[in-house]
Amino acid sequence: MFDFLSKLFDTSGFPPRWRCGAWTPAHGWLNILSDLGVWLAYLAIPCVLGYFILRRKDFPFRLVFVLFGAFILACGSTHLMEAIIFWWPAYRLAGVIKLFTAVVSWWTVFALVPVIPVALAMRSPEELEREVVQRRRAEEALQRSHVELEERVRERTEALAVANRTLQGEIGERKQAEEALQAAHRELEGRVAERTAELARANEFLQALLESIQDGIVACDADGVLNLFNRATLEFHGLPPESIPVDRWAEHYDLFRADGTTPLTREEVPLFRALRGERVQGVEMVIAPVNGRIRTLLASGQAFQDDRGNKLGAVVSMHDVTERKEAEAAIREAQEELEARVEQRTAELARAVESLREADRRKDEFLAMLGHELRNPLAPIRNALSILRMPGASADDLLESSETIDRQVEQLVRLVDDLLDVSRIMHGTIELRKERVDLAEVVARAMETMRPAIDAHGHELSVALPPEPIYVDGDLIRLAQVVGNLLHNASKYTERASRIFLSIVRDGDAAVVRVRDQGMGMSAELIPHVFDVFVQGERSLARSQGGLGIGLSLVRSLVKLHGGSVEAASPGPGLGSEFIVRLPVQIKAPRPTGGQPNGAAPPVAEPRRILVVDDNVDAAKSLARLLRRWGHTVEMSHDGLSALEAAESYRPEVVLLDIGLPGIDGYEVARRLRANPDFTTTPLAAITGYGQDDDQRRSREAGFNLHLTKPVDPTGLMDFLGSLRPD
Repeated sequence: MFDFLSKLFDTSGFPPRWRCGAWTPAHGWLNILSDLGVWLAYLAIPCVLGYFILRRKDFPFRLVFVLFGAFILACGSTHLMEAIIFWWPAYRLAGVIKLFTAVVSWWTVFALVPVIPVALAMRSPEELEREVVQRRRAEEALQRSHVELEERVRERTEALAVANRTLQGEIGERKQAEEALQAAHRELEGRVAERTAELARANEFLQALLESIQDGIVACDADGVLNLFNRATLEFHGLPPESIPVDRWAEHYDLFRADGTTPLTREEVPLFRALRGERVQGVEMVIAPVNGRIRTLLASGQAFQDDRGNKLGAVVSMHDVTERKEAEAAIREAQEELEARVEQRTAELARAVESLREADRRKDEFLAMLGHELRNPLAPIRNALSILRMPGASADDLLESSETIDRQVEQLVRLVDDLLDVSRIMHGTIELRKERVDLAEVVARAMETMRPAIDAHGHELSVALPPEPIYVDGDLIRLAQVVGNLLHNASKYTERASRIFLSIVRDGDAAVVRVRDQGMGMSAELIPHVFDVFVQGERSLARSQGGLGIGLSLVRSLVKLHGGSVEAASPGPGLGSEFIVRLPVQIKAPRPTGGQPNGAAPPVAEPRRILVVDDNVDAAKSLARLLRRWGHTVEMSHDGLSALEAAESYRPEVVLLDIGLPGIDGYEVARRLRANPDFTTTPLAAITGYGQDDDQRRSREAGFNLHLTKPVDPTGLMDFLGSLRPD
C-alpha cells in the first residue's frame, strides 16, 4: 500500500506544466484561474445538494443526489489537479482521480435509468359527472328531507307544548291528550324509519354505482381530505384490500409525470389542482404502486359547490390508458423496424445495382479485349497466307510464314483454353487428377511452355530450386499451368531484357513458390482486385501486353482447388511485382511412375486407311491433305449419315470424327459404329471444338478412344496414330 501511494505521489520523470510547451504567463494563469474557478463552482454544488438532502430527509432518490454530488465533486477535483500540475506534476494522482470520476459517472448513469412507462387509457368523464350530479341531487334531497323533518318535529314539539299546557290546564282531558301524543309519536317514528331506509337504499345504490365504474373515482372535501373513492382507485394505487387511513395512501405508491421519471409535486396532483378551482382535462400521469402494476392514467376533474356556491370539495376521474400506450409504443417500434428494414433493403438493392453496373462494365471491357485479342493473331495469319499464295515465294518465306501461323494459332488456342478453364471453374465442373508431384517437375514443365515467350522478350529467368524434392498432392498439368501463368504475366508486364526470379522453398508444412519481376508493378488500389476475372492494370489503347485479364483469376482458382493460397505484392507502379503461392506439402514417399521415359520419341505411324468426318469442308480437306502427306489413305464425309455409308464401303482402319454434325451428331455416329461388329475395335478419335469435361465424358461413353480439341496439335495426332498396334 505504501509503495502504491509513493508511486501515486511520485512526480519523477514528469516536468511541471510550466515547462511543457511555450506557456506565456497570461496564458498559463488564464488556464489556472479558470480551472480553480470551475473547481470552486463544482465544490459549491455538492455542498448545496448535501444541505438539501439533510434538510429534506423524506425526499426520494437520495442515492441519485449523493451520486450526482460525488460526480460533480470528482469533476471539480480533476480541474484542481489541472491547476496544481503547473507546479507539482502529479500526473499519476491526476489519472487516479479521473478514473474515480469515470466510475462515479457511470454509477450515476446506471442509477438514473428510467423505468419503462406503462400505457393506460381513459374514457370521457361526462358519464362520471352525471353520476356525481345524481348523487349530489340525492344528498340535497336528503338534506331537504332532514330540514323538513326537523321543521315538522319543531312544529310537533310546539304542538305538544301547547297540548301539554292544555293538559295541565285541563286535567280532565289529560288522558286523551296523552293518547293523542303517543299516537303522534308512533307515526313520527314510522316516518323517520321509512326515510332512513330510503336514504340507506340511495347510499347503497350510489356505492354500487361507483364500484361498477372501471375508471378510478376519488373525491375530497374542501380541506383536501379524501372522503370518496371506488374499487378501481384502490386497484390503480396498489392499496391493500384491508382498510387503511387515507393519510397513509402515499406510502404505497409514487406519482410521476407522463415521462414516468419526474415525480409529481403536491401542486401538480390533479385532485389538488381541481380543488384550487382549475378544470383538469386529460392530464397524463404515471402511478407506480409499491406492490402492483405501473399504469399510465388520464385524469380529469373539477371542484363542486352547493346551491349557495360554497365549495364542498373536488372530484377526479382516472382512466387507464396503459394498453393504448403499449399499443402505440408497439406500433412505433414496428414502424421503426419497418423503416430500418426498408432502408437496409434499399441499400442492398443499391449495392446490387452497382454490382450489376460494374459487371456490365467489365463485360463490355472484356468483349472489347476479346475482339482485340482474337483479331491480333488473325492479322499475321492472313498476312502469312497472302505470302504463301504469292508466286515465287522463297523457302525462307514459306518457313517464316508457317512459323508465324503456328505461333498465332497457339496464341488463339491459349485464349480459348483460358476461357474454357474460367467457365469450368465458375460452374464447378473442373476436375483435378491429383497425384504425388515434385514441384521441380512442375517448374520444369512450366518453363518448357513459357521459355519461348520469355526468350522472345529477351528476359533472363533466374530459378532457385531447393536441394531436396518438395512433394505436393496435386494435378501436374494444372500446377504447371499456375506457374506458367505467373511466368507469362511477369514476362508480359516487364520491359524487355529484364530479370524474372522464380524460387521454391519449404516453410513448415507449406511449399512456397515465388515469382518476382522488375516490371510495371501495381498500385495499391489494383492489388486487392488483381485476381478478379477480366481485371488488368492501366494500359494504352495499343494493348501491347495483350491478354484477357483471366490468367491470374485461373491461378487463384486452381491454387484454391489444391488447398493453397496465392497473394500479390508490389512496392508501387514501376517497381515490379511478386506473386506468392502456398501449397500444402505431402510427406509420404513418392510413388514409382511407369510408362516410357521423358524424351522418348513417339513411334512412327504405319500407313492407314483413315476416314475424316467434318461438316467444315476446309477443316476436313486440310486435315486430309496433312494425313496424306504423312503417307495415309484418306476419305472424307461431311455429315453423320454419309459417314456411316462411307464406313461401310471404305472400311477405314481409323475414324477421325467431328461431334457437331448435321443430321446425326458424332456421338450417335460413334454409337452406331460400335454397334456394328465390323467396327467394335476400330480406333475412333473425336476431333471437335467441344472440350469441356462433360464433353470428354460423353465421348468416352459413346465409344471414342481419344478426344482431341480443335485446333488439333499435329504432334498429338501423330502420336495417336503411331501408338496404334499393327493389324
